[in-house]
Amino acid sequence: MKYNLSKKGSNIEFEIKDDGTILCQINNERPFKAKELSIVDDKKVLNFGRIREISVDGKTMGVNGISMPGDIYFNAKKEHEDILERVEAEKKKIHDNEKNAILSGEKPLNITYKEGEYYSGYTTYDDITEEVLEENGCGHYLDGWGFAIDEDYSDGNLKNILRNGAELRKKKEEKKRLAKERKEKENREREELVSKVDSWDIKDEYIEDEDGETKMYTHIFVINGHSLRFSERNVFDFGRVINPMYSVEEGLEEGGLRSGDDWQTFDTKKGWYKVRELTEEEKICMDIVTRYGGFAKAGIRM
Repeated sequence: MKYNLSKKGSNIEFEIKDDGTILCQINNERPFKAKELSIVDDKKVLNFGRIREISVDGKTMGVNGISMPGDIYFNAKKEHEDILERVEAEKKKIHDNEKNAILSGEKPLNITYKEGEYYSGYTTYDDITEEVLEENGCGHYLDGWGFAIDEDYSDGNLKNILRNGAELRKKKEEKKRLAKERKEKENREREELVSKVDSWDIKDEYIEDEDGETKMYTHIFVINGHSLRFSERNVFDFGRVINPMYSVEEGLEEGGLRSGDDWQTFDTKKGWYKVRELTEEEKICMDIVTRYGGFAKAGIRM
């Protein structure tokens, strides 16, 4: 069907061909392929794809498209989408028929030998042959060379190719299953550990260190009616540090480091030394921060 978008001084027509091409003609000039039908700033337009000259009211101007009434746009848009859907369905049918012919052994794989300056080996220039080989893990891409078929499958033996694919898919499914089980186990362990505290809140803020601005997390726990706070930082060129935001012993400043089940602190004369053992409540809170804190999976900032 042809659509007329004539303006004063210019006769503009377009039609949608059987392959989905939008063919446009301005006056009696040579027809050209337009880019698309689209809505731009609430205007329904035919996008030419590049600047074209048209005359309106005797003035020649360069435009990249032309607007149209809504009824013409929506009719043309539906026709275009219907044609493209049919074209894609036809392409898929052809593709599937050719692929099934290969998979059934009716048609051989199209494999050829290619010589190169730095690498020589077996390849294919047939898209469906490449698809079958790649899906079954029998080849890979080499940058600047193309699709390289593994030597073991260069003879095109379909039985071996499909067996390899089946084994790879089985391994992939097993890996996926194990990953799911591992994730479920991790979630159960997290829920079990976190259930031992009455509440756990996290606040974050930005602080400065020798590498500039970085984030610090404050973990606030309520456990058995007691409130405990811990800071969590990723110290530049050192790594993750978790400190209690309270004094672990009367007379000491706020802070300390966990070593096993003990709190340690630093003295200029003694160096690092044990202060006391962590309480069970502190162990639970520290375990939660260590396993699930903001920097639990972070590497050392360098």
